[in-house]
Amino acid sequence: INTVIGDFAFANCENLTKVVLPNDNKNIIKARAFYNNKALEEVENLQFVKAIGEYAFASSGIKSATIGENVICDEGAFYLSSLETVTIGKNAIFGFASFGDCRSLKVVNMPDEGGVHIGEQCFMNCLQLKTIDLSKTDDTIEAYAFYNCIELLSAHLTNVKVIEEGAFVGCTKLLYVTLPIVESIGESAFGRVNEYASGAIFTELVLPETLKTIGVGAFLGCEKLVEITIPKLITKIDEFTFSYCLSLEKVVLPTTVTEIGQYAFAGCDLLKDIN
Repeated sequence: INTVIGDFAFANCENLTKVVLPNDNKNIIKARAFYNNKALEEVENLQFVKAIGEYAFASSGIKSATIGENVICDEGAFYLSSLETVTIGKNAIFGFASFGDCRSLKVVNMPDEGGVHIGEQCFMNCLQLKTIDLSKTDDTIEAYAFYNCIELLSAHLTNVKVIEEGAFVGCTKLLYVTLPIVESIGESAFGRVNEYASGAIFTELVLPETLKTIGVGAFLGCEKLVEITIPKLITKIDEFTFSYCLSLEKVVLPTTVTEIGQYAFAGCDLLKDIN
């Protein structure tokens, strides 16, 4: 028998500080069940919950969360909460902005078995997030998943084939990126938020031979990138793709590229070698 905590069941309980859930792997927490409980810092047995509804713990004071295996976290499950640490089980699925605006979140512990799906805007504006092992995700990083994660240092996208629009836009400290089997890099994926900011700061990036498409402005403002080699499956360098890569000196293009879009390399003042 499932234990179900219904919609808004304990919402706005301003003095609630601790919740102890059953430990039977059958718990379901519905939408906004613990919404806006700012004094709620501790939730025991959360790892035994199999589904967490929309905004269930949004705007709550919860400090840490352990998410079990195969769990589905709906839209905004922990949005704007006080989370500092999250531990995730294998094959967990996170929806739109599940951890959006968790501005105290520093560490996300990923499962060794992997299979984690990161949804659209999942970690947007997690301004202190530094550590998350992205080699444990499935094959897609959805749009704006790490938007404006200004402390994020690395993204080892071992299993990722699709990086959607703006996935790492505004990650101004992103220094280490590997994407060995990626097939598609979306618009503004590693670019800058605005003209006053920079994009990712990697000095080198290996684009694999599996890569088929690079979106508009994908690397716009990646100011530290020095050299790039474009794989053979690419036929077009879209507009603004490498604009204002201020350190870019060398570009190697394959003969398959037949079109270079407007402003593709605009503002690359140091570029002196392009075949």
